[in-house]
Amino acid sequence: MTLPALILVGLLSQSASTPDVAQSALRAAEAAERAAEAAQRAAEAAQRAAAASSGVPLATATAIPPGAATPSGWTGTAGLALIWLTGNSSTLTFNANAAAKRQWAEWALGFKAFGVYGLSRAADPAAPQQVTALGAGGQLRGDRKLSDFVASYLTGGLSTDHVKSVELSSFGEAGAGLTWIDVKGPDYQKVLLRTDFAARFQHDNRYQYYPTHKAIPSVNLLGPRAGVAFRYALNKEVIFIQEAEVIPSVLRDPSGRVLADSTTKLASRLSQSLTLGLAFQVNYDSAPAVGKVPTDTALTVGVEFAL
Repeated sequence: MTLPALILVGLLSQSASTPDVAQSALRAAEAAERAAEAAQRAAEAAQRAAAASSGVPLATATAIPPGAATPSGWTGTAGLALIWLTGNSSTLTFNANAAAKRQWAEWALGFKAFGVYGLSRAADPAAPQQVTALGAGGQLRGDRKLSDFVASYLTGGLSTDHVKSVELSSFGEAGAGLTWIDVKGPDYQKVLLRTDFAARFQHDNRYQYYPTHKAIPSVNLLGPRAGVAFRYALNKEVIFIQEAEVIPSVLRDPSGRVLADSTTKLASRLSQSLTLGLAFQVNYDSAPAVGKVPTDTALTVGVEFAL
C-alpha cells in the first residue's frame, strides 16, 4: 500500500467511532491505490504508443540496462540487375546476388552468393550468339568477437567462371578482422572502417570453354591477404560503400601472381525494403589463363530487396 493511502487510513481510523466506519475507510483507501496503479500503467502504455508512432525504437523509449543483450536474428539482401536488348542486336545480361548474416553476442555467421549470365548477338541475324558472361559462386564466413576492436574469422568458398576459363575455384582463409571506426546513428550505421589480415590458399581448376573446349593447367595460390571495408552513410537513405583486397602469392607457379579486387557502391533506399544501387567492380589477376586479359570491370545498376 502506498504512503498516501496509509496516512489516509490512519487519519480515518482515528476519527472513526465505529469499526464499520474504519472498515469503510480502509476499503476506500485500497480502491484509491488500485486506481493510482491503473493510471500509472495507462501512462506507460501511452508513452510506448507515442514512441512507436514517432518512429523511435521502443528500446530507446524504455530504459534498457547497460550491457543488456541486443536482439539477434537473420538479416539479408537479394539483388537483381537485368539488361535485355532486341531488334538490330540482341543482348541479355543477368546479374543476381544474395547475402545473409546472423549475429550473436560474440559470434557471427555470414553467407554470400552471386550468379551472372550474358548472351549477345551481332547485328547480322545469321551470326551465332556468343556467351559474354557465365559464372556463379558463394562463400561462408564465421567470425568470433575477441574484443570491441578485434575478431578472428574463418571463411571459404567456391566459384566458377567459364569466360575466364575457370572451371572451379576453391579457397580457404583464416585471419583477424580489426574494426578501426564504428559510429552508429539512432537506427543505422553511420561510419564503419574495418580491415582484414589473413592467410589464403586457393586452387583454380582451369578449363578453356571458348572459343573451343580444351584442357589447360590448373594453378594454386598461397599468400597473405589484406582487405579493407569502408562504409559511410550520407544520411539514413544514402550509403557509400568501398571494399578492396589484395593477395600476393608466395608460390612460384605461376611466378609472382597477384590477385586484387575492388568494389565501389552507392546505394539509395527507395522504401523500407527496396534499395537502388550503382556499383563498379574491378577484378585483377596478374597471371590469368592463356588468352585472357588480366583485368575485368563491371558497372552494374540494380535493385536490392531487404529480407
